[in-house]
Amino acid sequence: METQTAATVSRPIFVLGVDRSGTSLLSEITYKWGAYPGDLELLAKGNEGNPQGYWEYEPMEELVNKLFDRAKVSHWDPGFGEKLRELASDPDLRRETADLIATMERGPAWFWKEPYLSISMPFWEQVLADPIYVIPVRSPYESAMSYEKFILPPNLRGGVRLLSLFFLRWQYFMLCILEASEKNRSVIYIPYDKLLRAPNEQCERLCAFLDAECGIAGGDNTDRDKLRRMIECVNPQLYRNRATAFSDVTQATPEQKALYDYLLRKVDDPAEPYDAARYPMNGWWREYMENFDLMLGLLNIV
Repeated sequence: METQTAATVSRPIFVLGVDRSGTSLLSEITYKWGAYPGDLELLAKGNEGNPQGYWEYEPMEELVNKLFDRAKVSHWDPGFGEKLRELASDPDLRRETADLIATMERGPAWFWKEPYLSISMPFWEQVLADPIYVIPVRSPYESAMSYEKFILPPNLRGGVRLLSLFFLRWQYFMLCILEASEKNRSVIYIPYDKLLRAPNEQCERLCAFLDAECGIAGGDNTDRDKLRRMIECVNPQLYRNRATAFSDVTQATPEQKALYDYLLRKVDDPAEPYDAARYPMNGWWREYMENFDLMLGLLNIV
């Protein structure tokens, strides 16, 4: 059997981020770069909340849901990550995961995007070989306003605020992402506001990064066409939730503001050391998130 070289291996790309943080746009750009997203007929379709599509692959989402069910604890539970590590040793789950990954391995790379990938990394770290992480950095306040419009029915919008809830969700997801990314050499952080304002620059950054990671030489007409297709994905008119600077948001904690500042620095210096102790969650966050999930369930919102 012929052994694949580094340049011919189809590498996995995970587009990681919390809800409404720019992962869908980065997924579309990654697709235009040349990564395989799975059968296009099995991708979540666009709607008013995301006209250009969600890029979430149905078979992958089914597997993620199975992992969460098999963990038998809430994803807010402190033992959730260890449960996922244990599941990675289950021979049937490993076989099912390997079979699904085998269907994805086409071209220089393939990718998945789903917010809950971000907090299920303890499983994926055990089964993925040499992954690439693409991570958007968007103001949590902008994401929170978008999340309210996305998740709440029209009759509750404006009357129910989810800012503090979302900031806790964002903080936890980003801490999980950072824990995983610190173990990985192949990571890029893309600032969402700059992507919308200067798509040429940020698409060039991402294109050069993915080309280098996947052993693709650049510089010919095909590459310029590829970059043009990536840039054309960016529609500044969809930037509908510009907001107050996160540093001025009173509902955000000092730790959350410091975490966002750190993520912005990671755009330019991804090697800046990560110290989770600088960004602790408050003491009651797990109970709050559990109770809110129950309330949303009772309202048939999720």
